Amino acid sequence: MNTLLKNNFISSLFLIIMLSNTGEVLGLPQRFSLGLPSFGFQNCVITKDYRPLCASNLETYVNRSAFLCHRRLFPRLSVIHNGPC
Repeated sequence: MNTLLKNNFISSLFLIIMLSNTGEVLGLPQRFSLGLPSFGFQNCVITKDYRPLCASNLETYVNRSAFLCHRRLFPRLSVIHNGPC
């Protein structure tokens, strides 16, 4: 699987998790694990506060803790501005 497809897959997987079962972007439980340690999400702690920010991949993250968790996979990821993209 080439890098672009892998990155898109991981981004899509993360977005699905963030949308939760209700379809609302409310964050995740205090601790979660995907059971995929190679993806780097083990023991990510994401708070439930909604303070969206726009990242350099042009995706909106529900808050800084969600962004920092995703940045474990993509160290070059940066914040463009506060608020949705």
